[in-house]
Amino acid sequence: MARIRGEVLIRRPVEEVFDFVADERNEPTYNPTMLVSEKVTEGPIGAGARFRATIRSGRRPVDMQIEYTAFDRPHMLASTSRMAAADFTGTLTFTPTPAGTRLRWSWQARPKGAMRLLTPVFGPIGARQERRIWTALRDHLEAESHAGSLLDRYLPEFDVRERHSRVLHADVEAVHAALGQADLTGIPVVRALLALRALPGRLRARLGGPATPVPPPFTLADMPRAGWTALAEGPEEVAFGTLTRPWRLGNEAPLVVDRESFAAFSTPGYAKIAFSIRADPEGPHRTRVTTETRVATTDPRSKRRVTAYWVVVGPVSALIRRLILRALAGTSGRASVRSSEKEIAMTYVEPPAVTRRLVNPLVSRLRTGGVATLTVAGRNSGRPRTVPVIPVELNGIRYLVSPFGESDWVRNLRKAGTGQLRSRAGMETFRTTELPVAQRPPIIAAYRTGGRRDVDRYFTRLPDAADHPVFQVTPTTSQPQTRGDS
Repeated sequence: MARIRGEVLIRRPVEEVFDFVADERNEPTYNPTMLVSEKVTEGPIGAGARFRATIRSGRRPVDMQIEYTAFDRPHMLASTSRMAAADFTGTLTFTPTPAGTRLRWSWQARPKGAMRLLTPVFGPIGARQERRIWTALRDHLEAESHAGSLLDRYLPEFDVRERHSRVLHADVEAVHAALGQADLTGIPVVRALLALRALPGRLRARLGGPATPVPPPFTLADMPRAGWTALAEGPEEVAFGTLTRPWRLGNEAPLVVDRESFAAFSTPGYAKIAFSIRADPEGPHRTRVTTETRVATTDPRSKRRVTAYWVVVGPVSALIRRLILRALAGTSGRASVRSSEKEIAMTYVEPPAVTRRLVNPLVSRLRTGGVATLTVAGRNSGRPRTVPVIPVELNGIRYLVSPFGESDWVRNLRKAGTGQLRSRAGMETFRTTELPVAQRPPIIAAYRTGGRRDVDRYFTRLPDAADHPVFQVTPTTSQPQTRGDS
């Protein structure tokens, strides 16, 4: 038996969090591994309520049966979940705090059959997965606190809902402009997936069969010719809807209607699909971008077909939307950063996941090749944040340079004004001064000369010195290196 525990703070009222979590049908909107979930018992949700869900395990769908064994609104929810490979029992507790709701989970996992051999790894793997799920719930509910989506007007009731959200370090006006210029041909995986989705229609047409091939929409301007009706055209929110039969690959035959006809449409045999992307200000130089997809069917038979179709297509749809958000965050996000001279538009290029999750922790531990570990207080949480950096020295003065642009450690250091550097020589506390753009080029040149080659390519992508913050490091205290630090 493995135990899995954790907690997360959600900045929403406890009743709202509890009610949303208690309705298991909501979980596919924030848990990417859960494809569908439906209630199988009659009456209100409470102790004894049961749900049937389908989750993705590796490459195949797996059935899950969920039963609530205790229900104390809005404080506690206990449940048992049964799968072929393992059973899970435990509780969720909801504690009101001045900031919102503290959600705690405590599960016991009991592997079955051959899976018992993997009991020692169930705990660590399960802990990471639960952390991802409940963090996604937090992001989802906090995003919901913004103004309601226009989809509530055109498709208030639905059978499938998928929502993804991400905070970009950019002003909302810059994000609005980037959304209008978004081109999915610049994302190879998305381009390939959309082209693959259109392939059956092209094959049907070439073989002379019944087909209505729909060209893949790579830009917002492509949506109407792909059979989508504009429901909202910004700037805060862009939304489109289509009436189609998605399960008939290559012969979906979307109907062209106006937005009011879309809302009232009820002819059996169709699915009503709506998609939106919205940008809301989250604070100074921060914008939350949210994508949402809703699917409603016009009769029970179509609902069964969409449910089966979404088991296969749902994960692909989720991947496309996450890649779109990642592309916006990595290459299109712009933030206004105030310096002592003027306001400068700065870009952030997100490093690959392998760099963030594997390379950075490794080089932070080894601290070779001039690498030091920077520790600075988080600008929102106040908790210590660490990241590997390569200090560069020029004319007897040390500097920190950000090759990726307006990264998290830059914003943290800018707000804190002080931090710690740990290297093989020891640990020191320092204060910083951010340099104006005119003074950065020689320091950036020195950094590129001595930095890692895998980092140098980011200066090619961002050649403007205004996109690379530079901080002068002034030591205040130092601590000799000990054997345990090496």
